[in-house]
Amino acid sequence: MKRYCDSSNPIASYTSAAHLIHAGTAALTTCGDGNMSRKHAYSGIRAALVEIMETSTDPRCNHLLFIDDGFSLTSTAVEILMAVNPPRGFGLFTAVKGQESNKTQQDWMTVVTVQARQMRMVSWCAMVILVTDNPIVLGTFAELSMKNQLLVSSTKLLAITQLPIRRLESIDYFHKVFSRMDAMILIFDDSGTVTSGLFIYLPNITPARGKIQLATLSLMGLTWVSDLPIFPDKYTKFLERPVMKIAREQIGEKQNEGCNQPLIAYMAEAMNFTCNMAYAAGNVYGTRNVDGTWSGMIGMLIREEADMSLASFGYTPLRGQVVDYSIPLLVQYSTIVGKLGQPELDPWSFHLPLDAYVWLSILITLLLVPVVMVLLSWSSSSLSTRRRSSWSRDVFQLLRVLLQQDISTSHDSWRRRGVMATWLLVALVLVRSYASNLMSVMAVRYVQQPYQSLRNVLDDPSVTMIWQTNSGRVEYYRSARSGIFREVAEREKAGGIKLQLLHEFWRSMDTLLQRGDHVLVAVEIISRMLISRDFTKRGQCDFYTAKERILPVFLSVVGQKGSPTVPQLNRRIMAIQEAWLHDLWVENTINNSTACAQTPWRITNSSSLSLQHLWGMMAVLAGSHFMGLLLLLWEIWSSPIKTS
Repeated sequence: MKRYCDSSNPIASYTSAAHLIHAGTAALTTCGDGNMSRKHAYSGIRAALVEIMETSTDPRCNHLLFIDDGFSLTSTAVEILMAVNPPRGFGLFTAVKGQESNKTQQDWMTVVTVQARQMRMVSWCAMVILVTDNPIVLGTFAELSMKNQLLVSSTKLLAITQLPIRRLESIDYFHKVFSRMDAMILIFDDSGTVTSGLFIYLPNITPARGKIQLATLSLMGLTWVSDLPIFPDKYTKFLERPVMKIAREQIGEKQNEGCNQPLIAYMAEAMNFTCNMAYAAGNVYGTRNVDGTWSGMIGMLIREEADMSLASFGYTPLRGQVVDYSIPLLVQYSTIVGKLGQPELDPWSFHLPLDAYVWLSILITLLLVPVVMVLLSWSSSSLSTRRRSSWSRDVFQLLRVLLQQDISTSHDSWRRRGVMATWLLVALVLVRSYASNLMSVMAVRYVQQPYQSLRNVLDDPSVTMIWQTNSGRVEYYRSARSGIFREVAEREKAGGIKLQLLHEFWRSMDTLLQRGDHVLVAVEIISRMLISRDFTKRGQCDFYTAKERILPVFLSVVGQKGSPTVPQLNRRIMAIQEAWLHDLWVENTINNSTACAQTPWRITNSSSLSLQHLWGMMAVLAGSHFMGLLLLLWEIWSSPIKTS
């Protein structure tokens, strides 16, 4: 029989015994007396332990046995674990009896943080068994197991003690641990009173209401007095309807009005809890302060002022260290929201009926066809035809045809007339096509949407961007070392960015964005809510979203660190996603959500045209007359003066 003991060094007792001991390879005794002569007095507790272990043992789980040494059940607990023969063995941690309370707390901290948590983290799952009659050990274990995440949602906890139930409930962290975690407590005494038995505590309910006795304890073992099984599921659907505090940003609603939102109402119905809203001071999601504390809804979860938050949180590594994220509820991109311009007619739209390549082809034709006509003239036998032919004259003739002016070809050869006839046909098609398309183009009004990308915004120093205060997107561009988001950070330093809380966006839509010198950068769902609200209010689309989508983010709900509620939220969120319920809720919640989804950048208008619409063509006409005047003056100046 191998013995792990060192009475002169309690830490050595921990480190030597804290390892997996596989059944059949070793038998364990513990430090202390281990009074086995009293074994017959504990036949009932032995039978109860066997029943619990055989019923709840998962072959994938490791077992961690914590024993306050000197306790009379030390040998019994070890023997039962050996008899059950856990497939993955068990780890044994002992605390030497007789240490001072501060020393005991320090020693147990070492065990929990360094050894036991390491074993739990490399295990598929774990079952923790705590055997103690020391309230200091029990309280310290409860506190440290929560703070250092020894106990998580997948961990089962069984505590065995002779302490009376009222004494247990007075211990700090006792009720918190045994109500939140998948935990049971087995209480017994030699007198066999009614307080002996197997108990659980329901979450988020006072000890008086939430305490449930599953079974009584006698010499024969457990006698079940409840329909609940061993380690009952307390979180898939709460057995008693608790009040859950839901952290939320204040957006002008009445107290608990947010409980009627589809996602919150669905979770409350599915998990059987009553919603009670807890509003964050400052209306922020939460950032880390200089002193290490957290603000906003994240701070409320850390301080346990709220149980969860069903708002949409973007993941950041800092937040992930202090709260638990659910699986993504949706994936969102950030978009740019800008003010739509007034419908305008492009004064230079007269060139739009023909493509740029068509205009280029016409120009090349006007330059090359006269060359062919000159060559045809030189091949003619008529001397007069040769003299009348020149490249500049032919260019002018072709241009007259294109402008629907008259020409004379009575003295041209049949070959030149054939070329001119072909050009007449081409010009007829071009002119008719241009005229018909021009009528349509002049009826089109263009709606200005100048900022279609982040680059467009950065290239305009007159525009100011609005971002959400202390959001993950702001943290991202502030941490950027290069690229376009580094330029965004520099724009902030130059005063080109305003940071606002989410509820302040509504006012900015009516003021800053309406002026046209501000744009808003927000996630897509917020952009849709803002634009649809403005459409509902005004009856027209005054804003647009840019084509570019930036900064993808997974949006999730969050809960307290280590809370068993989050895995249950994951199950519900998965069901919501599979049924496409969230998309349906968004469409039903946001009035006119698709009214401005595809804002046109041009519209048709049948109103009469004014000089403001036609000044481009007038400018071309004036420029042509000016060039003609210059040519006339040049000819007059360069021509010799004839005298009679």
